[in-house]
Amino acid sequence: MIIQQILMTPEYAKELLKKNSSNRKIRRSLVVKIRQDIEDQRWHLTHQPIAIDHAGCILDGQHRLTAIVEADKSVPLMLATDCSQETMIAIDTGNTRSVGDILTISGTKNAALKAAIVKLYRSYYDHPNLLWSGRNVYSVQAIDEEISKVQNFDFYLYLAKKASRDFNQLIASALAAFMLVAVDCGYPVETIEEFVYQLSTGQGTSPGDPIYAYRQYLINSTKNKYIQSKRTQRLIADFIKVFNAHISNLEVRKYHPPSLPPMPKFL
Repeated sequence: MIIQQILMTPEYAKELLKKNSSNRKIRRSLVVKIRQDIEDQRWHLTHQPIAIDHAGCILDGQHRLTAIVEADKSVPLMLATDCSQETMIAIDTGNTRSVGDILTISGTKNAALKAAIVKLYRSYYDHPNLLWSGRNVYSVQAIDEEISKVQNFDFYLYLAKKASRDFNQLIASALAAFMLVAVDCGYPVETIEEFVYQLSTGQGTSPGDPIYAYRQYLINSTKNKYIQSKRTQRLIADFIKVFNAHISNLEVRKYHPPSLPPMPKFL
């Protein structure tokens, strides 16, 4: 086995992929994630090489090579040639690190929850006209950069966690993502905080109030499939609809969730 650092060009990657005959099926979501990192200059040289056997067939690295071809950019990487087919037995059999695991190792507190929030937050902008299941795939670098860019992230995380403890029909990741988008839309933090407080406690609400109607809907929905199916995306859509009705002082006697997709927009 010979291992060396090279500059992998799209042309060379395309040549290698011509002999990609005995690999698992390509996962498009992973290719898209790697391609976005390359295009956004988030590619990092690591110790993990592209593995090629004696005949030039790919043993490991088809997703990276495919992403390089699609991005049409050269990147530095490690290349292992003359590898034995027997190495396939040991490839990718370890316990895969999640995004939360990697962020925790790098020192990020509440890493798993923050990663979930960022995925939902970005999905609202990137996939408003689609169901998000299987689409909100973002790299560790992209998530870490987003966490660093958001001001007062820990404050919104604190509010969301407290609200979900006070009213367990809420999910902290969905509520925090909703707050981040609401801030982007220019709503005062005090308005958002008061809405979340009333949503989680019910205090200051009464029949006819959209928050009251929605709380009743959530309580009555705990026994049906709403709780199970694509819940975080649906919750964010609900929060936006209820928030819009709340700030517009609309009377709502019975809450009806919006159809998805598309995702509703803030007023």
